[in-house]
Amino acid sequence: MICPACKKNVAWLERHHKFHRVKWAREAYGKLIDHPLNIQKVCNGCNGSHAGLNLIHWSEQDFCSALGIEPRSKVRI
Repeated sequence: MICPACKKNVAWLERHHKFHRVKWAREAYGKLIDHPLNIQKVCNGCNGSHAGLNLIHWSEQDFCSALGIEPRSKVRI
């Protein structure tokens, strides 16, 4: 599988979380943060630097919509 971000390297090495996995999100959503729908497989270079132009970045609403759940934070990001 070719990296969808840079279109050059093999993408099975790294897992980019579309919705960030910062402390408050991990506390609110637990293991759902690691749900396969929230993972974009990319190469090491794109994930390490987040330089890939095609990396997917979800808001909390995007994440919840994809998983079919209600937002759990007090502030919608």
